[in-house]
Amino acid sequence: MAMGRIAKFYWALNEPQEVYNFVAGKLKDEMMSLHASRLLINYYLKVKDFKKAIEMADKLIAEHPDADNVSTTLHTKGVIYKYYLKDYDLAKEMFNQVVSQYPKATLFDECQYELWEMGQELPKSSPANDGQVDFKILNYPNPFNATTKINYTLPESGQIGIIIFNTLGQKVRTLVDGVEQAGKHEILWDGMDDFGNMASSGLYLTTFISVGKTQNFKIALIR
Repeated sequence: MAMGRIAKFYWALNEPQEVYNFVAGKLKDEMMSLHASRLLINYYLKVKDFKKAIEMADKLIAEHPDADNVSTTLHTKGVIYKYYLKDYDLAKEMFNQVVSQYPKATLFDECQYELWEMGQELPKSSPANDGQVDFKILNYPNPFNATTKINYTLPESGQIGIIIFNTLGQKVRTLVDGVEQAGKHEILWDGMDDFGNMASSGLYLTTFISVGKTQNFKIALIR
């Protein structure tokens, strides 16, 4: 969205106050308040005001109580607790809320993955387990600085998607979206987002999708 690109422009100019002024000014616009609130959460994370980021997430849930927003924002809170505040108990609480209350959530599998990574065993009947497919994937180098290569082998032909998300669950880059034949393939990620902007240093979740089944793995970008 244009709002996000303008915010990135101000960040590139090292003008965090201008980012805040611009985004906060959109909160009263009914059509833009949802996206503006999410951008403000990003703002508070960048300036390391984690308490404000959590408060904004709670406000976002209260003002937009639909299932898609609540599940996405709970995932965001889980990420903040896990990766920024290192409060793993609260992180598990957030991810478990999504898993238990929103089984159709877009970020359901990601929440299951985060819980599994923190040592919580997943139910054998869970979609995260049933949805796995026998892909063979190798990503190298990881961490990376300039480019990283993703090699993968498909057991059968079909519609393939390879999508990169940041730790807030926001899509950064679609690397593959189309039909591919069975066999070996490779794709490069140059650290850029879908708009041609450089992604910032950090951890990214790559989601590999085929015939409705998914597999996730993490890539670390170091600038």
